[in-house]
Amino acid sequence: MAMLARISGMQRRKIPFRKFLWHCNEMKESPALVAWENICKCKRKGRLGLKSLCWWNITAVAKYAWWIAKKTDHLWARWIHVVYMKEQNWEEYTPGEVASWTWRKICWVKDLVRQHLVRYSLEVYTIKLGYSWLVDEGPDKEWHPWIANNMMIPKHSFILWLVAHQRLLT
Repeated sequence: MAMLARISGMQRRKIPFRKFLWHCNEMKESPALVAWENICKCKRKGRLGLKSLCWWNITAVAKYAWWIAKKTDHLWARWIHVVYMKEQNWEEYTPGEVASWTWRKICWVKDLVRQHLVRYSLEVYTIKLGYSWLVDEGPDKEWHPWIANNMMIPKHSFILWLVAHQRLLT
């Protein structure tokens, strides 16, 4: 019983990083310390290493576009070629007006990631690889080993990260 009280007391005192970066109080009108786009990149590039769910979803849908482009031996890809494609070229294909919302989104993602799918003609497409193609990583930062290592306390690592980006308020 005492152990549960101690754990619940520790959980109440912890303040998540998001409350420090983005104000959870709606009455505060000050800008956020760091933009979301600057956080959703690799740690080697000087970011926090969080994934953008929007871009992750696009790369997941791009896997379907890759299946269609490669004419893989999936039942779904074969069905698409028979029902929608009807021996048309996938690169020039545009969905019709009566196409479903899902099919139009797959075709939209195909147009969005076309240059990546053509440039990297791989045997296997992974969502992780597609995400790294789409997210602009930029050059490696020389200070990333000081901040992104397992030996540091996360609070100290986060404060150093803010200092490196010149966003620390003190």
